[in-house]
Amino acid sequence: MLVSQAIGQDHCYLDECYDKLTGASTTEDKVKWRNMLVWNLARHAISEELTVYPAMEQHLGAREKELTKTDFAQHQAVKNDISKLQSLSPADSQFPSLLEQLMDDLHRHIEHEKETDMPLLETRSPKPSLKG
Repeated sequence: MLVSQAIGQDHCYLDECYDKLTGASTTEDKVKWRNMLVWNLARHAISEELTVYPAMEQHLGAREKELTKTDFAQHQAVKNDISKLQSLSPADSQFPSLLEQLMDDLHRHIEHEKETDMPLLETRSPKPSLKG
């Protein structure tokens, strides 16, 4: 499995959690799906920071290494959104707009990875796949 495929699966699951959260009818279910979204997003971000970004720094040229700075900045924006979202009840009037901000920041990052990071990494890395 290519690294981009594994990352893409994570991204799809994050969208599923978002869909379940926005479709939930009870506060209890909204809290459950908010927590699932946050936990999986945190896990995903840590995985990228520990594996993908070091690989980018190792296999890409100096100019492309700058991409990891963009990635870390995008991750920080998402982490800030997560922190704010976790502090609110889903019943709070600010919750929907913060959730949308989180997803906007996340999708901006996903597009950057899909269009820029992964193609570069997979063409320049000697082992761009995961065992699985």
